Formats: sequence, C-alpha cells, structure tokens
Amino acid sequence: MSKKKFWSETIELESLLPIDITLPKTYVLANVPFDENHWTRVFTSLGGAIIVTRVTQKKPLSRSVQLKIESSKALDNTDINLTIDKIRYEIGLDEKMQILKEIRDSDPLVGIAVRSNPGFRLFANTNIQEVVILTILSQNTSFFNYLSTTKAFFNKYGTKVAWDKSLKGFPNNETLANMTSKDWLELKLGYKSKFLSNLTLEDLENFETYANYPILKRGLDGLRKIKGVGHYTARCLMIYGSRRYEYAFLDSYVREVLQHKYDLGGITTIRDFDKWINERWPEDPALILHSLLLEYLPVYLQSYREEIL
Repeated sequence: MSKKKFWSETIELESLLPIDITLPKTYVLANVPFDENHWTRVFTSLGGAIIVTRVTQKKPLSRSVQLKIESSKALDNTDINLTIDKIRYEIGLDEKMQILKEIRDSDPLVGIAVRSNPGFRLFANTNIQEVVILTILSQNTSFFNYLSTTKAFFNKYGTKVAWDKSLKGFPNNETLANMTSKDWLELKLGYKSKFLSNLTLEDLENFETYANYPILKRGLDGLRKIKGVGHYTARCLMIYGSRRYEYAFLDSYVREVLQHKYDLGGITTIRDFDKWINERWPEDPALILHSLLLEYLPVYLQSYREEIL
C-alpha cells in the first residue's frame, strides 16, 4: 500500500557549537532512538495541522543538521519558522555551553565528564505537558519499564500521522483531561493513576504558565501547588521544558553518581541538597550535574539490562 501524499521541505540548520544528536533525549519520547544520527518529532501547528520533523546529522560532531518538515498540507512561512524555532530550541543549536567551558578546569571531575561526551547537549521539549506526563511515568520504575509504558501510552492515545502509521504525536490536552483512572491503570501505573486521572484542563494549562514564569522561584512554587506535583516533577519541567538550569533535581541516580564522585554524605532533604550543590556550582548546577550523569549513563543502563536478562 502506498503512503498518502504529504507536503515536505528540507532545510539545513547550523549550530553554534559541534553537537551530537545521538545522545539520549530524556522526557522527549516520541520516536527518539538512542545512539543513532536521526530524530523524529511530531507537532501540531497553531492551525491544527500535524507536522512531522525528521532531523538527521550526517557527519558526527558537526555543526550541521538536516531538518525535513512534513505536513498533510502546505505550511505557510509562519508555521515553517515556528517549527524551525522548535527544533533549534529542543536540540540546543543556539546554546553556548559557557558554564561547562568555565568550570571544567577548576573541577577536574566535570572536565573528565565534558571530555567524555563531546557535543553534549541537554535536550529540551517544547511540549510542556509531555514533559510532565513522562516525568511522572518515570517515577519509581526501571528505565526499561518506563520505555515500555510510554510506548503503550503513545500507541493507544497518541495523535495519528495519516501518511506514516509508525508515528504518533503526544495526546492533546483534551484527551489527557478526559482519561479516567481506569485508563491510566490499564497502563499499569498503580498509585500514579489517581493523580493523572485528576488532571484538569486548567492544571495542564497551568503547567505551561508556571514553566515559563519570569521569576523562576515563583514558577516552581506555582507548579508545586498543583496537587501531586513535588520538587522532582517541578524541577524536571523547568530543566527539560524551559531550559532553566538553576535548580537541579535529586533522585536515586543523582545520589548514586554524586556519592561516588564527591561524597554527597547523608543529605536527605531538598533544602540541604540545594545548599550542597549551589556551594559547589553556584551557576547552572542542573546543566553541570547532567554532564556527570551522562558520563555514567552507559554503565547505569547496562546494570538494568543485566537485571532483566
């Protein structure tokens, strides 16, 4: 069976610094392969058109990436430019990574981490609701269970792409708000089902509002007023959704890496963690931390693979 016709355009994009798009893209699930030189994302335009973006990096660690935009109908310049802006933002083509350049000599452990992953970027996600849902799905579960759950979630509730049945976009807010506790339970989410089923359209819109709030601390406070949102989810939303690196998150993986690298000690509260990490890295601690986490990621994933074999 032949594919339905679609409009397309291919554009070359340039990065400020060499980039490696094969690195993992946390909380940006839609069709994101690890260790491959391409990346596919599905968006919905302001006019309601489904847009598929296919990013390819032909030469490793280059400044150039190729962007192919597809849509069921021809896009005007506004939609094309908005799509280009989304991709530039999500991949981090305009990031200078200045803090890592400044600190790698004064902190040898960060220097080793930076050198082990040339072309490092912390990839972002312009769909704030997607970050929230995927963050919640990732809590208290193994990495591979998380991937399995999110795949089932996208397959059942995702936005269809008429000309490519292998692709799905993230569900819209109306779909999310109408999902029941039973719907979430069918994804084997347990206690998370109740919180997710209680999300309203207002909550979903507030995620967008607070993630982009001009005063970061107030934005975080606003997010935590949404029932079920704690420090971890709020901070992940700021980091992966809004590229705001002033507040790092704390979980078992972060604790394991920092304990090994720096002797984190018996820190248990988020207040003590903030004090510890900001004394060490006063500027953009979340970005610095992620360079360390990425260095350890292959070992971390291998440990999970060994557990399930």
